[in-house]
Amino acid sequence: MQTSRADLDLQTETLTLSPPNYDTAATREASRSVLLVDDDQAVRGVLVMMLESMGFQVESADSAEKALELLLAKASSYAFLLSDFSMPSMNGWRLAEAAALIRTDLPVIIMSGDADSQLHTQGPSSSTAGFIQKPFRPTELSDLLQFLGVAHDPQGM
Repeated sequence: MQTSRADLDLQTETLTLSPPNYDTAATREASRSVLLVDDDQAVRGVLVMMLESMGFQVESADSAEKALELLLAKASSYAFLLSDFSMPSMNGWRLAEAAALIRTDLPVIIMSGDADSQLHTQGPSSSTAGFIQKPFRPTELSDLLQFLGVAHDPQGM
């Protein structure tokens, strides 16, 4: 599989990408794979367990930059991207915008424990973007995935 290349400069907030070539075998597997991004190790651990209990294969990153590296290497491998909003150097909405440059059809869900009820209205207007308030139950995430059109087999619910 050929991957895309990127130049990311967080100082000037420029992002230049070339589109990846999609591997159809990897795309078939994507319905069970998720890229999870959260800078809090404890939260990431709990979310990995939750997602695995829902039947997903989880790859996690502790920063937006690491998530972009993974997306560039395996763009077609993920059913969706689940990211925290508040992270150092790049917030979740900025990550969603950068991810859309890599793979335009990748559903992105931003999550936050912040009580600011306006946070969900500040994001991209893309139909592939969703918001979920932490903490959340697997059924709430499953409902959002269904709303976004993400095919998955909700195990254990």
